[in-house]
Amino acid sequence: MSALEEHHEVWRTLCLSMPGAYEDFPFGEHSTVFKVAGRDRAKGKMFALLMVHQANCC
Repeated sequence: MSALEEHHEVWRTLCLSMPGAYEDFPFGEHSTVFKVAGRDRAKGKMFALLMVHQANCC
C-alpha cells in the first residue's frame, strides 16, 4: 500500500468514526463524500470530501 493510500484510509476511518456518518459517491467513484444524518439519510449533510488522485493523469 502506498503512502497516499494509507493517508486515504486514515482519513476514511476518521470520517466514518463520527456518529451517524456514512460515505456516498454522488460525484463518481473517485470522490468520496462523507455525510452525517439522523434517521433520514435523504437529509444527510456533507462534512468531508475525499478525492482519489490517479498517478497516470493527462
